[in-house]
Amino acid sequence: MLSSDVIERVNVYKSPSTDLIAGSIGATINLVSPMPGSHLGTYSKSAVKLGYSELSGEYFPEISQLFSYNNGDYGALISIQYHEKDYRLESVNTDGWIPVDLSYLEGQNDDYSRVYVPRNYDFRIDEGKESRIGGNVVLQASITDKTLLTADLLYSKYEVDSHIKSSGNWTHVNPIGVESTLGESFQSVQVDNHNTLLGYRYREDGDFATDFVELNRNRPTSTIQMGLNLQHLLSDAIELTLDTSYSAAENNNGGKQQFIIAGVPFANPVYQFIPGANYAELSYDREFGIEDIRSHGTIFNGENVKDEIFQTRLDLHWFPDFKWFKQFDMGIYQSARTKQRDGFRSPNGWEFAGYVFDIPDEIFSPFDASDFIDGGNPTDWYSFDAQEYVDYLWSDEHIQTEIIDKDHPLADSIWALKQAGGVEPVHYPSKSWQVEEQLLEGYVSVKFQGESAMGDWSGNLGVRFANTKVLSEGNQQAIRSIETIEGDPTNLIMSFSSASDISETHSYSEFLPSFNVKLALSEQNVLSLGLSKTMTRPTLSDLSITLGNYISRVGASIAFQGDAYLEPTLSNNIDINWNYYWDAYSVFEIAYFYKDFSNYLSSKAEYRTLHDSQFGEYLIISPTNIADETVSGWELNVVSKFHMLPGLLQGLGGRFRYTDVATTEHLHEQSNTAIPAIEGAADSYVAALFYDLDNINFNLSLFHRDSFCSLASGY
Repeated sequence: MLSSDVIERVNVYKSPSTDLIAGSIGATINLVSPMPGSHLGTYSKSAVKLGYSELSGEYFPEISQLFSYNNGDYGALISIQYHEKDYRLESVNTDGWIPVDLSYLEGQNDDYSRVYVPRNYDFRIDEGKESRIGGNVVLQASITDKTLLTADLLYSKYEVDSHIKSSGNWTHVNPIGVESTLGESFQSVQVDNHNTLLGYRYREDGDFATDFVELNRNRPTSTIQMGLNLQHLLSDAIELTLDTSYSAAENNNGGKQQFIIAGVPFANPVYQFIPGANYAELSYDREFGIEDIRSHGTIFNGENVKDEIFQTRLDLHWFPDFKWFKQFDMGIYQSARTKQRDGFRSPNGWEFAGYVFDIPDEIFSPFDASDFIDGGNPTDWYSFDAQEYVDYLWSDEHIQTEIIDKDHPLADSIWALKQAGGVEPVHYPSKSWQVEEQLLEGYVSVKFQGESAMGDWSGNLGVRFANTKVLSEGNQQAIRSIETIEGDPTNLIMSFSSASDISETHSYSEFLPSFNVKLALSEQNVLSLGLSKTMTRPTLSDLSITLGNYISRVGASIAFQGDAYLEPTLSNNIDINWNYYWDAYSVFEIAYFYKDFSNYLSSKAEYRTLHDSQFGEYLIISPTNIADETVSGWELNVVSKFHMLPGLLQGLGGRFRYTDVATTEHLHEQSNTAIPAIEGAADSYVAALFYDLDNINFNLSLFHRDSFCSLASGY
């Protein structure tokens, strides 16, 4: 929301403290924007940056400007930022795996009765533009010599205009337990020791499609924040702070997202993965051209999302003049947050599916994808204007000549469908929900410091109480029918009953103690110890109870549902640090950390029958609290500025950080291998060379993170 050039400082709390709002299970980062009181008189700061994207081949600007004025009693600050970037992302995608019985293949010595086959294999190129414009205004006034009033307003508009071209390839197979017209589709396969498919070739006498897809992932978002802060000195030793704020973020993309598909029904893709390669290669057994492209899916969807929160906190700080006891803090915090999602989708989207209707050749254009990542992909794609394609299919001329005159099954209903809106998106209850979360927290803490024979010491001790109430509201819709699509035996179309309202409530409370102590053995040597209990809550999306986001495919149907009764993840923490400062600009640090989690938040997948038909079984993906887990490790951090160098070289410096992480492991049944229980746990290091002198600065960094396991939803 704000450019880094208008951030005054970053406060990093590596050890938890009870005066911080509960929600961070580890470190807390607080971005502090500048205030009018930061500079007396008139102050101005400008920044202009020019970046370059190698994939898009474009330069992009980032501009920020800050003005402030302060006369000691009153002050004002205004900042504006603008950022624009053309981007290009290339990706290879497999959305899960299907268990398939391939024992029909002759000449196989191994058991192929359950082989895991990729559901699909897609190549995607996302080209677009992202832009951000925003700013903030801050007003400050010293009402009296003991009272300071601050009001601030922030607005940010962030937009992503996305255009994705995709070469899509659904795997045409019969999943175990499902009958379809596909039959025995493979002619030959390669399978590894874990019964995972490495390669396939379709039957020569079969027709198996490949798709060309036009889609987008636009993000028309905006954020507004308003706050009021009052600081008042009740006495020379007692300070009272009242802070209240309102924030709202919106993404108005409902019905504006497109998923438009055309395809060639007889391409017969060939899939081959070579162990050690970054991804599998794909080619076609049969040649084709623009004249062979036929119609398929025409879906418009997307959601409107609004997330708003009201917050109020009151803090009292007492600074007594005692020998060891230096500060007493207490406070109360209250917030009310609501996140609402309203989904929209075309009522059907598969009216012209099955590669039935010919499309005018002039709608399509050849697209050269020969420079895609590492190669190994089809190099000749076909792109098209999605709206022009949809308009043609729904045109009066096409409906009359290709559907009504030819007595197509749609002939009796197509005019009614068009009058009802055709592909125009409608509200989609199974993708709509609202979650309200109310927090009430309070804390007390003391800070102390003193001297001993070993050195100066300081620390804090406190406890925070956090109460959380959740109200989750959604919709319940029974599936009325699930039918196959003529011409596409892999696809399914659903209809639903009327929606009914559902709601669930949940609440929980936790006490979160914290103790931190630091011992300065000398001016150069500092030891610190932190003991704490922390908590992080489930996201509001995880708490939604609407069963929806259906992906309906023969033998590979998936749906998603949250859980209002999720518990927070709790962690008992130990942090030990040793810092050695060999000069004012340099530090050598070794740290050890240990976290013992309970109610760790993960995800689960379970089969559930949602409709009484052969296609009624769905894999339901949902969040869940799992058993206790642990994470431990150590960190080495070295920072030094080469101030001993002459002249301008004094601004040079270096930084190196290495982190070693270990976590609980569990046995993965299918592969018989141990995988980390904590997603994303991996060793890493950062090496950097920087320059900072006389308002001139730059940073050159190298980041490395070892490979790690990521949770995958699906088969």
